[in-house]
Amino acid sequence: MKKLYNSLTFKIGANIILVEILILAIAGYVYVNRFSAEIDQRIENQVRLPGQLMNAGVLDLGSIADQQTMTQMVGEELLEGLVVGVNQNVFFSLNPGYLGRRVTTIPGLDPSLFDPDNREEMILHGPGHIISVSPIFAADGRTPRFFVYVQADTSVAEAAKATLARIFFLGSALTLISTTLIIVISFRSGILARITGVLRVLQQVEAGDLTARTGEPATGDELGALQRGINATVSRLEETVNNLEQRVAARTAELARRSTQLETAAEIARHATSVLEPQTLLDEVVALIAGAFGFYQTFIFLLDDTGRWAILKAAASPAGRQLRDEGHRLQVGGRSIVATVAAQNSARIVPDVSQDALFLSHPFMPHTRSEAALPLQISGQVLGVLDVQSEKVDAFPVEEVAVLKIIADQIAVAIQNARLYSLLEQELAERARAEEALQAANRELGARAQTLERQAAELAQAKEAAEAASRAKSEFLSSVSHELRTPLNGIMGYAQILQQDPALTTRQGDGLNVIQQSSEHLLTLINDILDMARIEAGKMELRLGPVHLPGFLLHIASMIHLWTREKGLAFSYEASPELPDYILADETRLRQVLINLLGNAIKFTDQGQVSLQVSPVSGKNYLHFQVADTGAGIPAGQLERIFLPFEQAGDGQEQVEGSGLGLAISQQLVAMMGGRIHVSSQPGRGSVFFFEIPFSTWTVLSATPRNIRQAIAGYQGVRRKVLVVDDRHSNCLVLRYLLEPLGFVVTLATGGGEALALARQGRPDLILLDLVMPGMDGFETAQAIRQNPALRNIVIIAVSASVFEQEKEKSRQAGCDDFLPKPIRDEELLAVLQSHLNLEWIYRPGVSPGEGSQTPGGDAPAGTPGEIAPPPADQMAILLDLALQGNMRAIQRQARHIALLDKKYQPFANTLEQLARGYKEKELLRLIQQLIEKSA
Repeated sequence: MKKLYNSLTFKIGANIILVEILILAIAGYVYVNRFSAEIDQRIENQVRLPGQLMNAGVLDLGSIADQQTMTQMVGEELLEGLVVGVNQNVFFSLNPGYLGRRVTTIPGLDPSLFDPDNREEMILHGPGHIISVSPIFAADGRTPRFFVYVQADTSVAEAAKATLARIFFLGSALTLISTTLIIVISFRSGILARITGVLRVLQQVEAGDLTARTGEPATGDELGALQRGINATVSRLEETVNNLEQRVAARTAELARRSTQLETAAEIARHATSVLEPQTLLDEVVALIAGAFGFYQTFIFLLDDTGRWAILKAAASPAGRQLRDEGHRLQVGGRSIVATVAAQNSARIVPDVSQDALFLSHPFMPHTRSEAALPLQISGQVLGVLDVQSEKVDAFPVEEVAVLKIIADQIAVAIQNARLYSLLEQELAERARAEEALQAANRELGARAQTLERQAAELAQAKEAAEAASRAKSEFLSSVSHELRTPLNGIMGYAQILQQDPALTTRQGDGLNVIQQSSEHLLTLINDILDMARIEAGKMELRLGPVHLPGFLLHIASMIHLWTREKGLAFSYEASPELPDYILADETRLRQVLINLLGNAIKFTDQGQVSLQVSPVSGKNYLHFQVADTGAGIPAGQLERIFLPFEQAGDGQEQVEGSGLGLAISQQLVAMMGGRIHVSSQPGRGSVFFFEIPFSTWTVLSATPRNIRQAIAGYQGVRRKVLVVDDRHSNCLVLRYLLEPLGFVVTLATGGGEALALARQGRPDLILLDLVMPGMDGFETAQAIRQNPALRNIVIIAVSASVFEQEKEKSRQAGCDDFLPKPIRDEELLAVLQSHLNLEWIYRPGVSPGEGSQTPGGDAPAGTPGEIAPPPADQMAILLDLALQGNMRAIQRQARHIALLDKKYQPFANTLEQLARGYKEKELLRLIQQLIEKSA
């Protein structure tokens, strides 16, 4: 062993082995690290690419947030891709489980990477992976909007590097072993020269020449085997390196091609904002696409204004431009790939056109083998189609199609921008013309400015004076109304009380009836004055309630008949049998409109007739009202003016007889009801006014008749206590005399303080409280009662001669449960008592609630038309005339005369005299009309 150790062969072999180890270590370190660095740099470039393209504006958030796009950019090494907001919420991830989560909840993810203060791109290397974190900035280039996180797998690269190292060092080991054997066996037989040749090869390999070889060994000894081993090792190393270089070169070429294509997309995006002439834009775009992709044909089709045709607008080849110049177009939805894409708004990729039935060949493009058509759409609207064709089959890989989609979207944006710019130019031109006109108008207005300012000052003074006058008028009308209603309360109250006396003579009854009718007329005038004030103040309101339509219309017809008789005119009233019994309406306002129209018809008619027709509108819940006359008519030039305030039709005396407000008020009331008054007229032949208003039917379960007070004797149950509060003693007595005969216990108070004291002592069930009193008024009294726990449940009914709406609202706010206007009508008073005290009336023996009055929907009076024999037609005509006049005394005389004609008329005469004696005009008129219709 010692001899071998000291031998030259061993020493030389050992030295050679050491030198070879050193050379191989250096060469291995250089080349392994060189190829490792190239692989690391490639992967690092891949993970940085998404963030760079986003900040360059080439890709938008919709493109980057797509797994396929991300994989195409980074490559198959992609492990994870995240888009993280500055609030550290994940809104895109290749892992669906991470969506919507915060980065702090994702294992292995460092939240500090997404700090908004991090404005630099970070590259992090880890075991088996490499990470890129890129902040994506806002328009200012300084504020991060979100972060793109990309993690790639380096395990494959690490394995490749390890394989390279193993191959290299395996060859080194073989070389060492072979060299050692050669030195030991045949050092003397030219081994040194052969070793020198081997060392020369290794030196060449170290220098980077992987083509170096030792030459064909002359012998088959160990040194020859070593030479062959070194040659084989270097060959395998060369093959491995060549393969790696080819892969790197292919990947680099692919990335370069993709980068060129993406740069084309970016260039098109820049054109979208810089080139605003449509045709120039399209020509430059197709040239860019053709240069970047090298397609056989590149076309852009745009849809025309109708959307029916796709017209060729740009092409990259001479043949395509010739087609464009010839006006080549395709019908949308027709048989072609472009037409189908335009109709369906979806891309169509055809790898082999010979296998697609939609392919439309053309002699100008004989070499087309594959075709891709993508819609140019923005916000779901198709603007056109990008069509590219290749001479190769299957020429459109997925990655390239993705870039084409980006380019198609950019083209759509560019086209839209160009169109918007064109519209903007038109609008600016129109605005310039408008500004010129405005400047001219301003110059003209400037000349009138001083005049307008002076007029404005005068108008302001006039407005202030008018408002002051309006306030003074309203206050005056309110005061006058209150002062007129207060004595009317006593007049109408006592008239109602005296009418209940069964011992009244006919003459007394007639007198009381005159008093009652005159009071009602005066009350109507007062209400009309208040209505005028409300209209002028814009405070007119409708008060809806159930209206018995047949009775309502019959009452108006009766009154109009009297007016026409006085003027010697005929009157015709036609009501459709299909009219509803009850409707929901404002009875007062509807009566006001009809009487106004009928009164005008009578006023402007000197001979002939006036007619009223009412019928429902077929198929709709509307009522049709029509008033016609045979009067003077209205000239065509005045038809549009007659509904204006203070305007009148006609001339001379006819214009002086009215205020000129009637039709204006009526038009406003009908408009509030949901309709409009129309008029047609022929001068010298008459006029027709008509309107239609919607209505709702009304079902009346129980109703209080107009003269129910004559039938009521009392009420069921315990006696109810009523406290009447009014500073006028006469008003208190009216209510006492109305209520005490019915069984109410009535207590009187003439002031608010006295009312509070009596309420504490007697605890009344209901208080009738006057609102206007000296000292403590009704509002203060109601509030004091509501604040007392022992009295707060007492029913309070406000009573006032002031009927303005604000007065009623103020009483409700003070705590009143209901409102009764003065003068008080007994039927309204009894209805309020029945409603709030839940009363059940007791009627006099032999008298029903409906007897002696026309109840809504009630039966006819005793002796119906089916049970009595009517007198001859001439007698019935006399009775109808007397009934329309309202002459009850003459009807009684005529009834006695009819009884003498024949005994069979006795029942009819008795019924007639009974109704006339009770002043039951409506029931009497209805009975006569029914008998006349039956006889006819």
